[in-house]
Amino acid sequence: MNPDSLRNRSNRFHVSHLPAKDFYSQGLHWGRQLSATTVIRFLRGDKMRTYESLFNEFAAAFQFPYYFGNNWPAFDECMADLEWMPGESYLLMFTQAESIYEDERRPEYPTLLKIISKISADWAKPISAGAAVRPGKPFHCVFQCDGSHRIEEQLKMASIGFDLLEDND
Repeated sequence: MNPDSLRNRSNRFHVSHLPAKDFYSQGLHWGRQLSATTVIRFLRGDKMRTYESLFNEFAAAFQFPYYFGNNWPAFDECMADLEWMPGESYLLMFTQAESIYEDERRPEYPTLLKIISKISADWAKPISAGAAVRPGKPFHCVFQCDGSHRIEEQLKMASIGFDLLEDND
């Protein structure tokens, strides 16, 4: 993979068809390419089959505060803050992404993807209001799928641009 492959991509969402066993080491590699202090979090799609389990997986991976309310507004608030997890960039690595919401009758992919997209865009913008100063920080999401194109279809339906990361990227 080109050292600037994630850093210089305009899309912040990416899909990989690497096998799960290779995805972990590749994720660490991509994270180091973004910055020396990239916060990398692996989120297991097979542990996010329901709304409740999705919120639990995020809360565990990001160490959300005890008051996290297991709902979309609380999720948005916690992901927009992350003061307890400082880094120069953020990389969310979703393994087995095709399993997300697999046990839900009416999965809310658009809600999840739009919130993450908004948060990703917000983190990319620098802040300089009053005493609060923060440079823009890259915030990327990579979805690993074992041959399924389900997440790609969901990204397209949510009108979110994404890159397909090839094995040799």
